[in-house]
Amino acid sequence: MHLPANITLMSQTLVILVLISFHFGFMFSQLPQHANSKLTRLCLLGMSLLTSSSVLAYVIQLELPQWRNLSFAFIASQMWYGPLLWLYTKLQTDQHFRLQRKLLIHFIPAPLFALLWLNQLPLSAGDLLYFAYAHDDPNNVQNYRLVHKFCAWCSLLGYSLACLKRLKPHQENMKKHYSELSKVDLKWLKALPLAALFTVIICVFIELCRGLGLQHPVNSGDIIVFVTLIFTLVQLQLGMKQIDIFQQHEPVASPIRHPATTKTKPQDVLEKKYQTSSLTHSAATELWHKVQHLMQQQQPYLETGLKISELAAMLDVSVHHLSETFNGYAQRSFYDYINEYRVNEARQLLIAPNMLRYSVTDIGYQVGFSSSSTFYTHFKKLTGMTPRQYRAEQLSIKPC
Repeated sequence: MHLPANITLMSQTLVILVLISFHFGFMFSQLPQHANSKLTRLCLLGMSLLTSSSVLAYVIQLELPQWRNLSFAFIASQMWYGPLLWLYTKLQTDQHFRLQRKLLIHFIPAPLFALLWLNQLPLSAGDLLYFAYAHDDPNNVQNYRLVHKFCAWCSLLGYSLACLKRLKPHQENMKKHYSELSKVDLKWLKALPLAALFTVIICVFIELCRGLGLQHPVNSGDIIVFVTLIFTLVQLQLGMKQIDIFQQHEPVASPIRHPATTKTKPQDVLEKKYQTSSLTHSAATELWHKVQHLMQQQQPYLETGLKISELAAMLDVSVHHLSETFNGYAQRSFYDYINEYRVNEARQLLIAPNMLRYSVTDIGYQVGFSSSSTFYTHFKKLTGMTPRQYRAEQLSIKPC
């Protein structure tokens, strides 16, 4: 193969971005086990590899015209981005997810469409998949690729919607385990499928313009290539920073044991709730009293980023039983329960004479909030005013 002496600036830029993508992917795959699950790291490495292959194929199209048609077979690898994004999302949101052979079905369409394209070569206007717009150049190679592009859009659209469906209940689920959500809410991951949906809309609009005879230099296939490259770079960078969400979810102590002959009939809502659990109503009541006592005596809520697993360790119970107790007695999530304690503590400190020299933000950090914005949000939700307003109002009505 004879390489051109002068490679265009665009191709040079793309190659550099591909090398960066592969470097990030390789670095992530070599991180210690505690940084993230092995499967998650391999998933992101796979994204790096597939993006590298599709972008390099695009560079070949630009620089080696004699290999252009053949390179489109490698462009089909972009259909793997949707399944890998969905797999990564599932790994981040499903604690009990395990890799199964049937999942390989999601990765079959890409090689099938690559083979379909190779079968179309050499290109002929009589091809079954040939479709030319009335105002379009009949020799345009895109006339042979409309089906390929349409299926790529459908793949990206379908998997993006599947990711959003999995991410929708994620934040509420995290409230059962964490008192601080900034590192586990996966808002950055939610932005990727949303951006993918927007990209599909743009591609469809571009193709409609082409069908109506509106001349423009933009190719919808090129947009998909660039977007998947950008998405991969973003996902690799933020994925390396993402903590292992489920690392602390396993029970840290043996469950509360009860005699096998003990049977509790449901007499109210709470007993009915615990009927299908190993945690009886009486044991849950006792555990709830222990929780309240611990909160008042040791004030664990003052610890920033407190997890339910850490609270379970203090009480020497299982995470599962403690979570059930919160749901049954607190009538709210662990997240809301802990942050309500923090707000109540802040209300006292804001007007305490020895704390007036501290700013509102300082007090927010002292009671366990990790950021001033989170402190303000929770405080206003529970009191109807900001911490600053609360302090000013209370000090103005306080007798001299």
